[in-house]
Parts: sequence; C-alpha cells; structure tokens
Amino acid sequence: MTSTIINHSKELGALSTFPPKKESNDFMRHHEIYEYIMDYATSRGVLKYIRYKMEVLKVKRCDDYEETGKWTVIVKNRLPGGTSTDVYDGVLVCIGHINRPKMPSYPSQDLFKVEIMHTYSFKDVAPYKEKTVVVVGIGCSGLDAAVETSNVARQAYVSTRSGARVINRVGHRCLPYDTILFRPYLCQMLNILPYQFLSWLLETDYLDL
Repeated sequence: MTSTIINHSKELGALSTFPPKKESNDFMRHHEIYEYIMDYATSRGVLKYIRYKMEVLKVKRCDDYEETGKWTVIVKNRLPGGTSTDVYDGVLVCIGHINRPKMPSYPSQDLFKVEIMHTYSFKDVAPYKEKTVVVVGIGCSGLDAAVETSNVARQAYVSTRSGARVINRVGHRCLPYDTILFRPYLCQMLNILPYQFLSWLLETDYLDL
C-alpha cells in the first residue's frame, strides 16, 4: 500500500551500526524504509554485487564441499537468456516467510459473489469507496487494511476469533510503545508471571498512562 507504515519504531528496527536519520519518522513510511536500506547498501558498497532479473535454478554443494565448504549456484538471466554457474563460499536463502499469500477457505465460499482478496494484493483503497468491507483477521496487515479502507468505505468491519487490544504506536511521553514495552526486565517477566496478570497490568497501567 502506498500509505504503509512500518510496525516497529526506527530505533528497534535499525541496524546497530547504521542508525536512521534523525528527521525520519519514528515509525517510518515505506519510502523511508527504502531510502534507509539503499543508504546502507550504498555506504557498504554492495549495490555493485546485486544482479537483477536472475532466476536461481539450482543450488548444490561442490564436489569438494567437505574440504572447502563451497556451493555451486546455477542461475538463468531472464532478459538476454542463458544460464551461468558460479561458486560461492556460502549461500543465504532470504525469500522471506510471507512472500506468498496463504488464502483460507470457508464452507460455501463459492456462493459469495463479491470480491475476496488477500492483503498481499491490496494496493489501493479507491476500489472500496462507498462499499462495505470486512477484514478477516487482526494481524498487522489486517489492521492496516481496515484503517485504510475505513477512510473511503461506507463501513469497515474487522472479524477476529479472539479479542485483542488495539493501541496507538506512541505511548507515555510520546515514546514509541515498543521502546517502552520491549525492555529486558519486561521480557523476563513474560517467562515468570502468568499471562492473565501481565494482560491486566498492561491494560490498567501502561494503556491508561
């Protein structure tokens, strides 16, 4: 979405050796995240090693892997065509865990004649102007979709199987909530105190500040 904002504050999401710009929003927008990543890549001189439009066909251990630990990678160039083989000291597979949408199915879903889509494909709110929208799920992307469509839709609903607290990104003294809650001693409390007590503490203390 063009209005996407990252779910964590820039302090907690930043690389420890490369802090974000001071003028960046506490919760950076998508273009700020892009600029941050590009600035880091430029400062480290890694852009020259990136090759686009390359399809990985095969990754396998070299014949002398036991001695060298090296890998053979076969790739296909999608533009001019042709394949090439290179040998590397190591291989990282970084395709992400949400790169493919997982679409649930429901009984009699085929009888529902209006559009059903995954937030993976949700890019613009214009098609939902003056429509009634139901967002199934209360994860981060679901809440983003609900907030965005509520600005133009006739009515936007959120359907969830269990209750949840929806809180602001910014808390006490205008500090990002994750910098308040994600402290070592609080994380240790999660392993010691009952979940119900911690929920009560969060609702009666932190959320009322």
